[in-house]
Amino acid sequence: MLLKNIFSDENLIKAWKKSKKGYRCSGIDGITREIFESDMEKNLQKLRRDLLTEIYNPSPLTGFERQKGNGKKRSLSILCIRDHVSQQAVHIYVTPFFESLFCENSFAFRPDRSVDLAVKRIIEIAGTGYRCVLKADIASFFDTIDRPLLYKIFYRYVQSPSLLKLVKKWVEVGVIIKGKLLRSEKGIPQGTVIAPLLSNIYLHPFDKAMALRGYPMVRYCDDFVILSRFKKDAGKALEETVDILKAFRLTLKKESVLISDIETGFKFLGKDVFLGINSHYMKGGAGNVHTLSERSGNGAQKKERKACCNKKK
Repeated sequence: MLLKNIFSDENLIKAWKKSKKGYRCSGIDGITREIFESDMEKNLQKLRRDLLTEIYNPSPLTGFERQKGNGKKRSLSILCIRDHVSQQAVHIYVTPFFESLFCENSFAFRPDRSVDLAVKRIIEIAGTGYRCVLKADIASFFDTIDRPLLYKIFYRYVQSPSLLKLVKKWVEVGVIIKGKLLRSEKGIPQGTVIAPLLSNIYLHPFDKAMALRGYPMVRYCDDFVILSRFKKDAGKALEETVDILKAFRLTLKKESVLISDIETGFKFLGKDVFLGINSHYMKGGAGNVHTLSERSGNGAQKKERKACCNKKK
């Protein structure tokens, strides 16, 4: 993957248009989308030159914390507009390639996929006789991603030293919180354009490993469900999952682990999921799947960033 193709004039303009639509708040440099747009052609050309000559360096992220529904805090970040456009260009260019690789049962942060479709897939699998359920979350996923391993997986697919170098800059740039620059040795910053794609790239080998072992799994980011025909198989799946995730320097959130059955039901991504006698979900109806609350995904993060912007004004 050549940088000259990723950062072509055409692709940078596409990236700008997407960034302009989604960019609500300026980063640490104070440059708003309106300021950037006032001399857009010149700004995009300078950005392109910097990227192609590899003298480009991203600005530190502006970090803030928002309260989650469970009382814990979520760390989010705001990019400077030029970094937003740069990441958007990479995202636009590499997404079709990775979409051709990703497993069918991965549903987060992907085109034309959603929480509803993930739940529908669970019901479809259960309808073929896989009635036992193992549900679990990965603990502090974004904060504990092993960077050297992420880079190794990423490079295995893109085979581009220049693109890997750029991704490293974005991941390691650091976050300014309350005037202090903070850096960490692991994890990837949430709230950036590229983070969701990197998270799926990191967990793609996990998806493949579970499929090779014959476990029907539905994953939405760090939340997943593994279905089996018998309860003892669910227990075995748990043991194997723990071992596989250990290779990725990841662990399960202990309180999230649940072994149940589809008739009893369970909560997944803010929904109650169960397959009753009268369920007709697979035929396109709502069946016995009810929305309880919204998953705190990209949409929620956008709302949180907007709230942060309002505070800054």
